[in-house]
Amino acid sequence: MLLRPTTAAAAAACIALGVAGCGGSDGGGGNEADYVKTYNAACKTVTDAVASMQADAQGLQTKATSDPQAAIDGFKTLTVKLLDTFGTQIQVMADAKAPDKWSDFQKSLKDNASASKDAVAKAKSEIEKIKTIQEVGTIGTKLDAIEFGKSKDMPDDLKKKAPACATLAK
Repeated sequence: MLLRPTTAAAAAACIALGVAGCGGSDGGGGNEADYVKTYNAACKTVTDAVASMQADAQGLQTKATSDPQAAIDGFKTLTVKLLDTFGTQIQVMADAKAPDKWSDFQKSLKDNASASKDAVAKAKSEIEKIKTIQEVGTIGTKLDAIEFGKSKDMPDDLKKKAPACATLAK
């Protein structure tokens, strides 16, 4: 589900794409409207964080020439902030109780929640290792290699009802 990024902002966006298949608790019987609302809000939070990171990262491109260390530090701060948001929203999804019709999907998410949490930690560790502008340019390849868990694809009817998740799942 992750794409190979070509810019610092794209790298952050790729991290966020994993949210559509991470987190979750098993079981059925939850209220559909509440479940959809929870998922849509979590996905919107990540979508908004990606957009904010992309906007802020554009300002770093100019800084990269005049003050490379400030650009590197800024990139690391922005990306770790995005990863923290992502990790928080994974937990929000993990706490959601699925209605019966999506219980298999939710169970697959719960089964992968630990891998997702570990992947966020590993991604943050890779970000913290960056020392040069050149390493910023190659971080996408490292992040792409991180396994964010293997869960079932989000059901189409859930994507339709939670449009922010449909955006992330593209």
